[in-house]
Amino acid sequence: MTPEERVLRGNEAKSLLDNKILKGAFEDINGRLDDAINSAKTTDPIECADVVRAKQLLFALKQTIERYATDGKVALKELELNQSSKIKRFVR
Repeated sequence: MTPEERVLRGNEAKSLLDNKILKGAFEDINGRLDDAINSAKTTDPIECADVVRAKQLLFALKQTIERYATDGKVALKELELNQSSKIKRFVR
């Protein structure tokens, strides 16, 4: 993936993280999973394991989007440094 593509992906990821609907959905799903863990229905160890896996997947999804956003910032800095060094070389 080119630095430019990483920047675009990072910008899109940041937009997702800032999106009120998506934030609300993450919170709602996480809350429902917490309720499922605390409910009497989860005395079944297999059901508990399924809920824990669902929470882990939700966390991994959010973490991946955050990583894309951070990588986009890093790629932007790399591009800026690269442009800066090209300008300096031209001046010499």
